[in-house]
Amino acid sequence: MSSTSRADRECPLWIAAYALVVAAFLIPAALPAAERLPELARLELEATGRVDSELIEAFAERRRVGVIVMFEVHGEAGERLESFGSFTARSALQATGERVIGRLSEARVELVRQYRGFNSMAVVTDAEGLLALLAQPEVSHVGLDEPMVWSLAEALPLAGISSVRRAGKNGKGIRVAVLDSGIDTDHKDLKKPLKAQECFCNPACCPDGTNRQSGNGSAEDDVGHGTLVSGSLVSRGKVAPRGAAMKAKLTMIKMGDQEGPTSSDALASLDYLLTEMPEVDVINMSFGTVKTWGGNCDKKGAVNRAYAAVFAALRDNGTVAFAATGNDGSPGKMASPACVKDVISVGAAYDANLGGFDYGVCQDSTSAPNQLVCFTTRSAKTDLVAPGLAITTSSLGGGSATVGGTSFSAPIAAGCGVLLQKRFPNATAAQLESALKSSPTTAIDPINGRGYPALDCEAAFDFLSKM
Repeated sequence: MSSTSRADRECPLWIAAYALVVAAFLIPAALPAAERLPELARLELEATGRVDSELIEAFAERRRVGVIVMFEVHGEAGERLESFGSFTARSALQATGERVIGRLSEARVELVRQYRGFNSMAVVTDAEGLLALLAQPEVSHVGLDEPMVWSLAEALPLAGISSVRRAGKNGKGIRVAVLDSGIDTDHKDLKKPLKAQECFCNPACCPDGTNRQSGNGSAEDDVGHGTLVSGSLVSRGKVAPRGAAMKAKLTMIKMGDQEGPTSSDALASLDYLLTEMPEVDVINMSFGTVKTWGGNCDKKGAVNRAYAAVFAALRDNGTVAFAATGNDGSPGKMASPACVKDVISVGAAYDANLGGFDYGVCQDSTSAPNQLVCFTTRSAKTDLVAPGLAITTSSLGGGSATVGGTSFSAPIAAGCGVLLQKRFPNATAAQLESALKSSPTTAIDPINGRGYPALDCEAAFDFLSKM
């Protein structure tokens, strides 16, 4: 490691001093919340530029907090490693992570997930553990393991999708992964497409009561959201309408419970796909953080830095990732992971004149085909919009339901991506994104006049046909 990069992260004197004070006087059950992080320590943490503000706020409220840690990895010649696709690089990554965690007290810093494909780990720690982490020369950034919510909104009637199914053979053989609350494994629409199941659900919300489960039954849905999302993508049409890519091979990764997933489990799921299932072609993520960001968020906090690292590696591998933008109606910011550069962010549009709607967060007095739905969270970096109101899809318990939200726009766009990959197997992830954004139809934001490409799978097909 160069002297400059080390100096940028050297532990200020107050950290060492404060660590001694904490070690001597911090009695876990005795101090009130307000004393868990003294104001001077708070100001110094903010000044380092290495600690996300949300993490600092969390320590003011809780004794122990889930933390995402970003760290630097260096090769044998001292060069900083940015990519971890090779055996040598992954060995260095693992050794660095083990070295960092090995220096820390297990009583203070509990390792939750150590990722194998990018330079991050998830831990649970207290204030003293945070200080110890910051004292490690490899640690570059720490942030809150942020909770996320399912990108689902209340909505009505029926929407369809573009029909490139015949040319794309319904996505036959293309591997798609859905990261969500799980799937109804007995549903007639979903049993045949479902080929693999995994669960990353901390602290213990996998079906077997652990935080990690693999194989049959590990992705059983106890929330319902993942079943609805999966139906939009791969439903065989026996109960609900056919999904966008009904013959794709589905890998279902369960994460989160009724409250939604955590960033550490989402990162673990992506790390698994990167390192264990590189053959996956398309990923759908119908969830996002409560906090939103304007523009690309790749360098906005530890969690987003970790997302940026894993999505860059997935894209290099040829995997295309789609994410719902969220449903809070913000006209200038997006949730994460949709705001990450290498993710195709998808908002919601109407597919027909359905009348007016009051969603609570906003109202649309009228609706029309390719009109932006007002609850869509969006920014200048939102990539496209797709039908998100109202979608009839497979539901938990073997039936169907009509629902809406960007949760369903994302898998519809992802389904188009599956069809295009089937027909154009040599297209790169960047070319597929360009094709999806080539739509001649634009959804106009009534608040700021900004236009978003409205999903047109036929136009995307023509775009790739001419390359």
